[in-house]
Amino acid sequence: MLDGSAVRRELREKGYVVLRGIIEPSTIERARGILEKAVGAHVDKHKPTVDGGQPLSSPRTLETGLSRAYEADPDMAPVTWVPAVKNSFVFQQLLFRDHNLCNLLEQVIGRPPSLASRFNVRSKVPGSTAVNFPWHQDHAYFRMQYLLKKQPVQRLLAAWAPLLPTDERNGVIQLYAGSHLLGFIPHRCSGGFLAAPSECSPRENADAPSLRPGDVVLFTDLTLHRSGPNLCDSVRWSADWAFELCEEDEVCPPLLELQVHQELRAQPKSVLIRNACRMWRGLCDFRLASSMPINNMGLISFSVGVVVAIGILAMAATLLPSTISLVACFEQVNGSQGVW
Repeated sequence: MLDGSAVRRELREKGYVVLRGIIEPSTIERARGILEKAVGAHVDKHKPTVDGGQPLSSPRTLETGLSRAYEADPDMAPVTWVPAVKNSFVFQQLLFRDHNLCNLLEQVIGRPPSLASRFNVRSKVPGSTAVNFPWHQDHAYFRMQYLLKKQPVQRLLAAWAPLLPTDERNGVIQLYAGSHLLGFIPHRCSGGFLAAPSECSPRENADAPSLRPGDVVLFTDLTLHRSGPNLCDSVRWSADWAFELCEEDEVCPPLLELQVHQELRAQPKSVLIRNACRMWRGLCDFRLASSMPINNMGLISFSVGVVVAIGILAMAATLLPSTISLVACFEQVNGSQGVW
C-alpha cells in the first residue's frame, strides 16, 4: 500500500491515485448484503418482469437481480440507492469512514479527514445509458449543489469504490491524468449531464484501471473523468463519497478558469433556462412512468385538458422562484457570468 507522501505526490501530479485493497473485505460483504436486500425489496414492490412477462424469481443476486428485472427496458432501472444506505451503519461508518482510508488521508492532508455530506451508491445495468457520464469535473456538480443550498462552495476530494469487480467492459471509471492542472473548466449541459467541452477531452486513451472490491480511487474535484457503458451481462455496482479540503491543502488544485471557453458566456437567457430545466430533471432523476393521451373529442376530453392546463400553470407559478435560482446557479457553473 502507498504511504501518505506517495499518495500526496500522485494526487498532485496526476490528480488521482488507485489504492489497492484498502477497504476491509468484511465491510464490502456487509455492504453487498444490504444492497441485495434493497434490490429484493425493490423487485417485490415494483414487480418488474423478465422477457416473456414472467415474474422475476429468487435468488435476486447483486450481479444479476436488476439486469434480469429490467432486461426489456434497462433505462427504467433505478440508478441510485441513497435511500437504502443513508442510515446504514455499514456504509456511513464502516465504508465511508474506513479506518485504513482515513488514517492514510490524515497522512496526506496533515489532519483528520472530514467526510462531506454528499455520497451515492450506483447501479449500472447492462444496456442502460442512464449513468454513462461524459467527461466532467466533479466541482461542476458540487458547485451547483452548494449554490442551490445557498452555502459556500466547498472543495472536495472524491472517493470511488467498486462493490463488484469492475473494468472497462462494464463501465469502470476512466480518468484523464494531469487534467486537474487545467483549473475549473466551464461545463455544458449534454444529454442531462454536465459535460466538459470536447476540446478538453483526452486525445489519447484515458486510464481505465481494473478494480476489485476493496480498491478505492481517490481523485480531486478538478480531475476530468467519465464512465462508459456496461457491455457485460452483470450489473456494475459502485459507491462514491468525498472528503472536505481546504484551498491551501497541497492536494487541492487551484480553481484557475481555463480561458478558451469564452463563447459560453454569450449564451442567451433562453438557452440558460432550457439547460437549467434539463439539469433540474437530471438532478431529480424524474421519470414519467405513464402518460394519459388527451384527444379533442367530446366535452370530457375538453374538461380534462382544462384541468391539466390549470395544473401546469399552478405548478409553474409555484416553481418559478426555484427555476430562477437554478438559472442563476447554472450561469455560475457554465461561466456565463464568470467563474473565478
